[in-house]
Amino acid sequence: MKLYFILIFFIPNLLFSQKKVKSSLNFSIVKGIVNQTYSYCGGARPPDELLIELAKPKPLSNYKLYIKKNTPSIIDAIIMDSIITDQNGRFALKMPKGNYIFVDSIYKDREHYNQMVRLILNDNENYSNLDTNCLLNRFNTPLLDFKISRKNQLLKPIRIHRNCDYNKIPCVHYKGALPQ
Repeated sequence: MKLYFILIFFIPNLLFSQKKVKSSLNFSIVKGIVNQTYSYCGGARPPDELLIELAKPKPLSNYKLYIKKNTPSIIDAIIMDSIITDQNGRFALKMPKGNYIFVDSIYKDREHYNQMVRLILNDNENYSNLDTNCLLNRFNTPLLDFKISRKNQLLKPIRIHRNCDYNKIPCVHYKGALPQ
């Protein structure tokens, strides 16, 4: 009876624990930082010091990015995971070795592309017609592509540029009133 108990409970447990050890060898700890820069959105030309300050990368906290496998059609690639940066713009995650990309939440998938096209396809008083080829290219351009090949890996910084509110829509020309 004791032998039966050992066979039923301990051998499967031993087998599963070995698989966990093997699979953890294929994972890496990936760390990185997300920074942001800004455009000047005022009226008159600002002092050079202000332009220099706006161009300096600053940590982007609580920002969500999506991770996909690196494929030729990024827009249609399946989202594998996501990260949210901490208060210092940093993140860390455990991932299997392979080739990946980070995409912004705005450009994360075909559904978001179709939604943008529906919203801004036609010419209106503030924006020119949407260039759909330009937009598709934007959706197929990652923020960062990277290869995980080592146990611990530090990625190069990801930089997000903040445009002015009137210039946030990609692949159109703003023709409305500018700030004074």
